[in-house]
Amino acid sequence: MAAPQQLLSLFHYLRLRLFVAVFRALLGWRTSEHIRRDAALLPLAEAGVRKQRIEIPSSNDGEDGKDGRKRLPVLVNWHGSGFIFPLHGTDAYFCTRMARDASLAVLDADYRKAPESPHPAAIDDAEDALRWVASVAGSAYNLDAGRVAVSGFSAGGHIAAVAATHLKTRLEAESALGLAIPMLLSVYGSADLATDAAAKRAPSPTLRAHPAWILNMFADAWAPDARARTDPTVSPAFADLGAFPATTAFVTCEGDNLRAEMETLAERLEAAAGAGAGSEKRRVHYKMLEGVCHAFDKGIKEENSGSLPWIRREEAYAWAASLLKDTLHPQQ
Repeated sequence: MAAPQQLLSLFHYLRLRLFVAVFRALLGWRTSEHIRRDAALLPLAEAGVRKQRIEIPSSNDGEDGKDGRKRLPVLVNWHGSGFIFPLHGTDAYFCTRMARDASLAVLDADYRKAPESPHPAAIDDAEDALRWVASVAGSAYNLDAGRVAVSGFSAGGHIAAVAATHLKTRLEAESALGLAIPMLLSVYGSADLATDAAAKRAPSPTLRAHPAWILNMFADAWAPDARARTDPTVSPAFADLGAFPATTAFVTCEGDNLRAEMETLAERLEAAAGAGAGSEKRRVHYKMLEGVCHAFDKGIKEENSGSLPWIRREEAYAWAASLLKDTLHPQQ
């Protein structure tokens, strides 16, 4: 007979599965409409950008190339999901803009979702993506593994922060990979799952923010053992500040209850940056977007091109492209 604790855990898991199934169904129609709207903008941004779908094998189952072409620096991006929603493709417009405006190769990487695949599945998939970049550097893809930035939106920003600390430290130590990650970009991301969501309040109560119970559901699905949430691979806010890349950039929103934890992390990194000197001095960039909420940039109607969300998206994407270009093309 199963022990009471085992039965309770099973009940909790099944309840999460039910909640997630309902939320995925409810979100599906809205997401497809957002993707359609953003896809309508792609022809305007795709000039000179070539797209290709790539399947990266799972580990669980700045020099010229040989042909004389300059190798491209790389941006690896992870989409938002609350760790549970299959929303790969929702960052297509962002990725296309970064490829065009910052002269990068962009890998928009998918990852397994909770609760079916809780932590560390998404982190393992992120590692596979980074190892793949290193493995094909200088090949037909013409990538420069020595200039790799990582980015993400919402939960994807959380994964990118783990990639830029825990994975970066480990993978850069493998000299044979030749991998270097000089920049992290987190857009309305999160970093701290150890703090109860009820304590995370949006500074602007007039703007729509996530209910605390939804944020707690996301955390329970991805990191069901609450005792492990101070592990830096679960909550990158607890990582050694020295593990972060030389350039870190955070975008937050006024109406987002994740804003405070990212603002705090940026302040801690900026305070620690003073210890650096010369070429090793760290750069911390922080931008708070007024008047918008979490995921404000997805699916904006083209006829609303003068709206505040549209203006803020252009502001944020131009800022991100400029930082990526300055970091990954320092001589240009």
